[in-house]
Amino acid sequence: MPSAVTITAVVTIVIIGLIMTIELIIITALLQAVRNLVVEIREHLDPLASKANALLTTANAMAETVQERTERIADQAVRTSTTVGDGVQATSRVVERVVAVPVIKGSAAMAGLRRGVSIWQALRRERRDARANGRAA
Repeated sequence: MPSAVTITAVVTIVIIGLIMTIELIIITALLQAVRNLVVEIREHLDPLASKANALLTTANAMAETVQERTERIADQAVRTSTTVGDGVQATSRVVERVVAVPVIKGSAAMAGLRRGVSIWQALRRERRDARANGRAA
């Protein structure tokens, strides 16, 4: 007959085996639960990933549109500023030719006339004074 130590060892081994079997069952159940959670997360993430990709595609398309419009506006601004600058230069030349040059020439002519009238009046005064002084003497 087996000894008490042998029986105790066998019972201990059986108990350890049962505990390990229970632990394996629990670990298997936990792994199954984790697997189910991963599947559930994947089911929720796939639509989110699809929506994120769609949003990214839309954002890229909008960014390209904004860039194209910005470039178009910049080109129009350059053309407009060039056209306005050319118009200002042309207007300046016309104003100079039509207004400034005649005004300057007119002013010069008027200054010459004033000077001539002034000299004429001075000479006339001198002659009058000379006549008045010649008669008085």
